[in-house]
Amino acid sequence: DIECVLDEKLNQLRGQERITYYNQSPSTLTYLWMQLDENEHSAESDKHKMDSRQINGVMSEDALRMLEPWRELNQYGDKIISILDENQTPLPYTINQTMMRVNLPHPLKPGEQFSFNVSWYYNLIDRMNSTSWGRGGYEHFEKDGNSLYTIVQWYPRLCAYTDDAGWQNKQFVGRGEFALTFGDYDVNITLPSDHVVAGTGECLNYKEILTSAQYNRWMQSQSVKSPLEIVTLAEARANELTPISTKTKTWRYTAKNVRDFAWTASKKFVWDAMPHYNELGQKVMCMSLYGKEAYPIYNKYSTKVVDH
Repeated sequence: DIECVLDEKLNQLRGQERITYYNQSPSTLTYLWMQLDENEHSAESDKHKMDSRQINGVMSEDALRMLEPWRELNQYGDKIISILDENQTPLPYTINQTMMRVNLPHPLKPGEQFSFNVSWYYNLIDRMNSTSWGRGGYEHFEKDGNSLYTIVQWYPRLCAYTDDAGWQNKQFVGRGEFALTFGDYDVNITLPSDHVVAGTGECLNYKEILTSAQYNRWMQSQSVKSPLEIVTLAEARANELTPISTKTKTWRYTAKNVRDFAWTASKKFVWDAMPHYNELGQKVMCMSLYGKEAYPIYNKYSTKVVDH
């Protein structure tokens, strides 16, 4: 269960989560390993020590910046505020770059479960211009003064405990990814009220957070044959021109039995949708969200490709 807040002025994400871990292995566990993927951007990460550097005859400004020490990266990475059990008692933990070991107050036997709480925050990277590239972060559009957020690999999450290797606690350096354990997610995302959000699973409160016209379009999109715009190009263009809202909205999502949860948000988004039916007649909604810069191609092809 995750509660998070996006602060667009600071480009910071704050969160707190309640994790319930079920020991479905035959082993008795005395600690849990968690992934802090966001720490790949911190100055201590092995990621920054893997490439040799050289001075070439002609170099761009970005290439020269890559030669500098990683001083600016001290502001990035997960900042753990607290790790508490259900009685609000602090749990001992150790952070080693992108891995965090949480010691359990008592052994967790096969078939047992354990719940605990983690509070954290981190500063989002400018993923288009940072010296520490990553999938998650923001892309800023100077012309209209807005950003597009891709929030992935973002919350402290459980490592997989497998038959062949035990805990997967190898460092994450951004060039490969690891299998994750399955879980159920309930996520509340609070951010400026003028942002449009998409996330893993199903949103539970479209009726409360969309305009009446947008919600009616969402309902109509359940039975269309081609993509229908929930947030139109005209609405997205108008939304871009307004100052960042000081009011907030909370988007509520649920996802069952999935490996991960990711989301995206922006004032810039056009959003379209259409249903897909599989061989058994089961329906799933296909959606695309994109800025006006991508409109001519994405509007024509994106959701149809998802459906395909």
